[in-house]
Amino acid sequence: MFVFIGDKSAMKPNFLVIGAMKCGTTKLCHLLGQHPDVFMCEPKEPEFFAKDKKYKRGWDWYESLFTAGEGKTAIGEGSVTHTKSLRFPNAASRIVKHLPDAKLI
Repeated sequence: MFVFIGDKSAMKPNFLVIGAMKCGTTKLCHLLGQHPDVFMCEPKEPEFFAKDKKYKRGWDWYESLFTAGEGKTAIGEGSVTHTKSLRFPNAASRIVKHLPDAKLI
């Protein structure tokens, strides 16, 4: 059984898989997505918080990536850009602003 404390009704992720290129985030996201209580969005790397062009699409666009996860206990995404603070300095503060309770893996 997958135990995850979070709001099941919210159509936003309650966890983010962060990492670096070539460190296994794609495999981890794939394996997590195989669990019946877990939803991983498509695309795997929406890069919403890191890339200004994608952030400008707005919260509604980002949230729409998770609508198919309704009823799942754990809803997530994985973007390696979250950890590239020198290249994407706004990513961390945007995550805190929009997902202050999200778990980081």
